[in-house]
Amino acid sequence: MSAKNHNRLKTYLIVFAIFQLAFLLFSLLGDIYIEHGPSTFFQGVIRFINFPVPLFICLIIAVLCVACIFYMFQYQQGRIAEYEEEAKDNARTLMNSYRQLNEMSLKRDLRDVMKKFTKNEPYVWAVQLYESSIKMLKQDGKNKTMVQINHVEGFVTEGVNLNALLQQYYVFDADVYKEFQLAQYRLAQNDLDFILKFIHKYRQYLSLKVDAYTTHDSIIYAFLRLSVEILESSGLIGKHTAFFLDPDQKRKLVQLERTGILRGMQVDHFYTFEHQGDGDKKGRLYITKPATIKGIPHIFLLTVNPDILYEEQSKYQLTQLTKDFNELLTNDLKEHVVSSYNDDKILGIWGNIL
Repeated sequence: MSAKNHNRLKTYLIVFAIFQLAFLLFSLLGDIYIEHGPSTFFQGVIRFINFPVPLFICLIIAVLCVACIFYMFQYQQGRIAEYEEEAKDNARTLMNSYRQLNEMSLKRDLRDVMKKFTKNEPYVWAVQLYESSIKMLKQDGKNKTMVQINHVEGFVTEGVNLNALLQQYYVFDADVYKEFQLAQYRLAQNDLDFILKFIHKYRQYLSLKVDAYTTHDSIIYAFLRLSVEILESSGLIGKHTAFFLDPDQKRKLVQLERTGILRGMQVDHFYTFEHQGDGDKKGRLYITKPATIKGIPHIFLLTVNPDILYEEQSKYQLTQLTKDFNELLTNDLKEHVVSSYNDDKILGIWGNIL
């Protein structure tokens, strides 16, 4: 039974009880009168009861009584509805407050982890976190893939000029992305044919293109480059395999679009790349790590002093740095972050052969 029907039944029972009480009271007075005989008091009561009242007055009184009962019932139902709506509003407000508090707590925990890692690692300049998403859409009647990243939180060492990326969109042909994904899937099944065909197809397309390169070409180059790096890290091809492009072609392609984070989103493990543009950021080293936070895809971006590459044990130091970061995620953010880790695969700068 609903709360509204329950309250209506309760009202009916109260009205019925009032009438029953009145009937019992009247019967009791009658019994007292019969038992004790007439007296001045009871004679007055009898005269009051037997006082002649016109029928229409009785009808008016009856109508007023019914109207009063109906009004009281409606008023009570209205108050009940108000209380129910107020309770719902309070519940919604409480849930929103709890959700906001939870988000604030998560951001605080994320920032504390980023701050701790940045301060404890001498080569780490900054840690940024981005929310990522991939959507399939149509543009001008063509199937497109749109990748979007949005800045969520970060910590930067004082004195470092970072200019963090706040938002970025990558839009490219869906067919290219499907080919790349299929090649990665078949590679996981130890089938090299698809990824080799993918590399050959788009290396030839980029190397023979006569018109000026576009941002879409830059994204194709990103997937081409990542495919070669994946093969190399798996030991399936050697370094300096002839999947090369002309140096001038590479320079033009990498300057059209920054695709490091896009490439990092395509792998489950850490991915390293360098800033290859001009200016103060030239040569700066970055490391990405995908993670799932509250069921939503995210990606961490670590900014690292490039001098680490010139250390005697640079690869060991870089590997240890990624392990330390993953342990920090696992220990300090285990309630929020799901992060896979494979210390045998750190892609990027070790196989820069395109």
